Parts: sequence; structure tokens; C-alpha cells
Amino acid sequence: SPPGKLVSGNKGKSAPATVVFYNVENLFDTHDDPGFGDDDFTPGGKLNWTDDRYEHKLHQLAEAINMAGEELPVMIGLCEVENRKVVDDLAKAPPLDRGNYTVVHQDSPDERGIDVALLVDRKRATVGETVWLTVDLGTDKTRDILHASVDLKGTGPVDVFVNHWPSRREGEKESAPKRMQAAKTVRGEVDRLLAMNAEARVIIMGDFNDGPLDASIRYG
Repeated sequence: SPPGKLVSGNKGKSAPATVVFYNVENLFDTHDDPGFGDDDFTPGGKLNWTDDRYEHKLHQLAEAINMAGEELPVMIGLCEVENRKVVDDLAKAPPLDRGNYTVVHQDSPDERGIDVALLVDRKRATVGETVWLTVDLGTDKTRDILHASVDLKGTGPVDVFVNHWPSRREGEKESAPKRMQAAKTVRGEVDRLLAMNAEARVIIMGDFNDGPLDASIRYG
């Protein structure tokens, strides 16, 4: 997603700050995690996923995120991360290591073993309450939605939602109700926030697997 801009405190002055979302496309480590389908992402797997290749991907991702603005992003939303370790490793990859990021992550029930996460530059913002919203798909499973309350220094609170809605693998029409359910889950939480504070600032970021004209985005 293209980077967004907001205002945060910087050396006592208000300055534009970059917010980025990135689908990191199967950021898996090289270790086999029993119970999840990550066998391809091992040195002996189909993708020959070695430590060298993993490190190379981390550095390529870090460099790409760094190109989003003059300064490192104050917040980076992520999806398709395998676990907390890969998020920590990305946050430590140069030049992102200069950001001293707080990592917000939790394993989700997704059958592929991929999650969403959020990195927040602790020099410019503080993470408050975090809530993981379950998308009720009956017997099916998908990624949880992250709702994080973030206090931007010099600006104040903003509520951030990091999403990765169900894919279209089984077909657009067949999977559309699942994305609508994800949209309604976010909408319900946003409505709750606005009922308490009509001036609440909200950022909804993610890979929605739908476009601006699709029902989940227009009506969800």
C-alpha cells in the first residue's frame, strides 16, 4: 500500500510522519513448525528456504520500507508473517533497526499459520491497549484483526486496525461473504469507538483482498 502521512511530535515540533502497510508475502523463518503448512519454507523443502535466503528477504523488505519517506515510518502494519520471531527479525534488519520499534503480534488461528502485526517507533509513539478481533466464519478460520491504541507524541491518540481479510482462492463470489464478515467486524469496533468519541482518529490498513467498488469496502 502507498504510505500515508500524519503529524507527530518531532523534537518539540509537529512534523509529518509516515505510516506504511506491507504484505510481506509469506515471511517465514527456516524452522519447521509442526501443525502448520510451513514445510516448503525449510532448507529441505520445495522452496529450499535457507537462512541466507531468509536474511536476504529481511534486508530487502527493510530497504523497501525505508524508501517510503525521508524518515523511517512511525508505524508499519504487516501481514503474512509467520510468528513473532520473523517480526522481531525484520524490526532489527538495517535500516529499520534505527527505529527501535515496539512489536505488536499474536499468533492467529489462520490455517496457513500467517498473522498480522504492527511496528511502532517507540521514540515517537507509545502503544496502549491492544485487542485482537476474531472474524467469526463458523467452521472456517482466518487471521485475527489487530486493533491497537497508539499515542503519537505531540499529537495524541489514534486507533489503528491491521487487517488481512480472507482470500479469493475458492472463488470471488464464494469467498465474498467471508470478507464481508471481516468488514463488519471492523465496522462494529469503529462504530463503538465513535459512539464514545465522535472525534476519534482511526486508521484502517491492510490487505483486504477486495477493491474500492467491492461490497465489503463500500457497505461493510
